[in-house]
Amino acid sequence: MIVVSDTSPLSNLFLIQKLDLLKQLYKKVIVPDAVMTELLELEKQGIDLSPIKKADWIEIVTVEQSQDLYKLL
Repeated sequence: MIVVSDTSPLSNLFLIQKLDLLKQLYKKVIVPDAVMTELLELEKQGIDLSPIKKADWIEIVTVEQSQDLYKLL
């Protein structure tokens, strides 16, 4: 199963070191680029996001039109 995620599940699971739960449940997680931009704010607080950036099961996608985003939800 593939799922589209917003910022809260990714950041919260990452911060409690349980990000792998998403992989176990969904195999692939699609993240809109705006969500990734929000996640990158954590780096300003000194949090290393390399596990998210390197995860081959997380796909960052650019949403061309907001209508496309609503189709994913």
